[in-house]
Amino acid sequence: MADPILSLLAAYPGEYRQQLISELYNALRFDQEGITVIPGVKNKLNLHKFLVEDGAKPYTGNFVAKDDLSFVPRVLEVEPVQRDLLVEPKKYLPTFMAKMRRKGEDAKNMDIPFAEFMWNAVLKSLSTEINLNTVYRGVGKAAFAAYGAGTVYNPGDLITFTQNGELRYFENVTVTVAGQSPDTHPAKWKWAGARAVTKGLGKIIGDEITALNVAPVVTGAVSAANAYDKTMLVYRSLPEPIKMGEAGQALVYQSMTDYEFTMDHYESSVSKNFETINGITYLAKTEKRCGLKPVSWLSGSRRMIASVEGNLVAGTDEFSDMNVIKTIEQMYKIEAGITFVLGMQIQDLEVLKVSDQA
Repeated sequence: MADPILSLLAAYPGEYRQQLISELYNALRFDQEGITVIPGVKNKLNLHKFLVEDGAKPYTGNFVAKDDLSFVPRVLEVEPVQRDLLVEPKKYLPTFMAKMRRKGEDAKNMDIPFAEFMWNAVLKSLSTEINLNTVYRGVGKAAFAAYGAGTVYNPGDLITFTQNGELRYFENVTVTVAGQSPDTHPAKWKWAGARAVTKGLGKIIGDEITALNVAPVVTGAVSAANAYDKTMLVYRSLPEPIKMGEAGQALVYQSMTDYEFTMDHYESSVSKNFETINGITYLAKTEKRCGLKPVSWLSGSRRMIASVEGNLVAGTDEFSDMNVIKTIEQMYKIEAGITFVLGMQIQDLEVLKVSDQA
């Protein structure tokens, strides 16, 4: 982000209330979004599942053991994330915020009006960006192809493109003709750096489906006329011990759209709402063994994910890292940067079931 676009303030003459508001951001709250945070990860962490196979047999009197104890590895890998910002404090002088700077416009006056508000808004925005574009929709850098001047791009295509001497990541939003790049036609592209950071849960699930390690539950399209039935299909596909609650709370993760459809369908069918206890909405006819978990990181997706609580994990070094902004004063501007590491993983595929909707 370059300097805040202060010229927009000039379009509103007159008095201003001396407060600002930012958008209501959906902060990155893993603990409330059904994802378990594993701290202290610097690079890769092996998540080993201890597997004990069946081995009971009729008595023989002879000791003959078989290889029935094993570890099944899943690797949680974190990738470094960077957010750069640049602010030129003197650009505030032609605005109503000028009087909030201290006296004296010498070279040392680097005051930023509403500085605390601005930095808080930046952090909230970063949290939202990671939550909506990395946690589930992240695909990693390898999924982006170098921009080709002779290529026609369609919505959803991912490219790398060099701007200001930096390799950047973009997603197409409008069909192009050859030569329409993020420089020449910026409206046809949107920033997709957060999707390049690391593989999100959606990419991980998609890769496991391709590798035939996860078989999607066939639900078809979900609507207010069938959502409860479709949700129940996904839940009932879980292994019996999970449905019995032997491994902890079973959950069905849904976008808010599918969650609302599920509520509507159930209510229209039996004229009674779901039971909510201690903030958990339980799926009807499961004896409170399955909770419904609407999560913002599934926004834009129609995939339903059923698993046991704690199976979806995020790795980082210190979760507070992304709340630390380092600033360096240059001659006339302030450089600010945020860095942290982040990675996503599913610990045990055997207790994971997903719908066939992407």
